[in-house]
Amino acid sequence: MKLILILLSLFSLGCSAQVEINLKQLDGTKWRRVDSLNTHREETITFSSRRMTENVVYKKGNTESEKAFIFEYYINSTFNTEFTPSLLGNQNKGSFLVVYNSIVCRVTCYQIVYFSSDKMVMQLKKNRISIGENNSYLNIVYQRVF
Repeated sequence: MKLILILLSLFSLGCSAQVEINLKQLDGTKWRRVDSLNTHREETITFSSRRMTENVVYKKGNTESEKAFIFEYYINSTFNTEFTPSLLGNQNKGSFLVVYNSIVCRVTCYQIVYFSSDKMVMQLKKNRISIGENNSYLNIVYQRVF
């Protein structure tokens, strides 16, 4: 009986373990969003050591328009709602991607819930929950381009 309790405890600890990434795993990579249900929009993100560039292609009929958004970011070990510029390029290990939009002065914190050499899943807490919705998180799935 003790063995079963110990195994169950170890299993629950393993299930609650957070994914941890480092800056080197993101620097110089490009990812394409693959979970979007919106067929009129294609999104890619590219990382340098201090900036994340989001390229969005909007499609309407035969026309396409492209927008590029550049954000500063760093990796942190804890959830942050404030941006600390001194951590840019320095904080190299953690489960959270802290992104700063300087145009609207807004910080967004994503939790990395899955990371491999070809796939990344980030989780974002939703501001609003629809009626009948079970959770308040949005999973964003990316496939690695390079």
